[in-house]
Amino acid sequence: MTNDTILAQYKIIDILVNLEYEKVYLTEDLNNNNSLCIVRHYIFTDATKNVIIEYLNARQEINRFCQHKNSCYFPSLLKMIILDNEGFLIEAISQGIGLKQLLNNGNLWQENETIEGLKSLLESVKIIHQFKIIHENINIDNVIKSLSK
Repeated sequence: MTNDTILAQYKIIDILVNLEYEKVYLTEDLNNNNSLCIVRHYIFTDATKNVIIEYLNARQEINRFCQHKNSCYFPSLLKMIILDNEGFLIEAISQGIGLKQLLNNGNLWQENETIEGLKSLLESVKIIHQFKIIHENINIDNVIKSLSK
């Protein structure tokens, strides 16, 4: 990884998360018409390697599961790469409107829309839990109302 590209294919536009074990980038895919995507970069240590690899494999299974159900409540997984000391998930950008943006704009859901939105969110959490993963950060900043639903 150079300072401005990842895996010689993904040009970094912005750093969204910068933790010791995980970095999340908004990128342009240089091999796919500069389309936007998310790159999740996981740094392995002796203590974290097995847990992170287990998560990466589960995320791949979740993607397969969602495609098989013909509905996906998660960003589509475009690619997964595991190297000696690091792993990468490349995800499509979720198309939709953030719940925070909807609330800030005064666009409140009607009761039936709220119920459907909660059902969809809970179905997503149920899928995650089936793969023994806990989503630790569900809040109005990262809940997106899909444009296709």
